[in-house]
Amino acid sequence: MSVQRLSATAILLNANGNVLLQLRDNLPTLPFPNTWTLLGGAVEAGEKPLDAVRRELTEEIEYAPEKLHFLKSYLHSENIEDHIFVGYIDIAEEQLNRQLHEGQRVKFFTPLEIREMTSFVPYGQKELLTEFFSAPIF
Repeated sequence: MSVQRLSATAILLNANGNVLLQLRDNLPTLPFPNTWTLLGGAVEAGEKPLDAVRRELTEEIEYAPEKLHFLKSYLHSENIEDHIFVGYIDIAEEQLNRQLHEGQRVKFFTPLEIREMTSFVPYGQKELLTEFFSAPIF
């Protein structure tokens, strides 16, 4: 399977260890409308994945953590190589929703809520988060 494009995605955690997800817009022209996903997006030509994830976060929620740590890259079923970064966010959900420019809303989810989701997440992100929360640090 060859890579068709690159993306950069952020796992953003609050002080309680919950992860921020975005409910995508419910537009028929959008891939995977009305589903929960991590924040991020496409890497533009000549852009580094870290710069892309910072740009995407700023565009989507007007905030990008100063420190974002590279976790891994993986190729998911849509032939997109996704670069995953982890960071911490100390902004309340209500404030983030006031700053939201893409999607319907954002919400913090516990690891248990993510494992139990049934209508969750394209791009293999549920499996990614399950693996992330199963790591020895958690």
